[in-house]
Amino acid sequence: EFRRVLFRSYGEKVLVTCETYYGFTAEVYEFVETPEETGLGYIECRLSLIEKAEKHFEDGGHAIAWCISRD
Repeated sequence: EFRRVLFRSYGEKVLVTCETYYGFTAEVYEFVETPEETGLGYIECRLSLIEKAEKHFEDGGHAIAWCISRD
């Protein structure tokens, strides 16, 4: 069960962390299309999963740090 979700645009990637019963998940996505191509806001553009952490993290800060380290 997810309680909180954080989406953060980071360059051409989107970093996502979700608080779950087991801890925080971490995922990195890339834009499939851009706002310039579609005329939409970045929140409406399609994404593609690049990588997902295999473990849970103790807090959102560690989860986002993992996402940033994937660059």
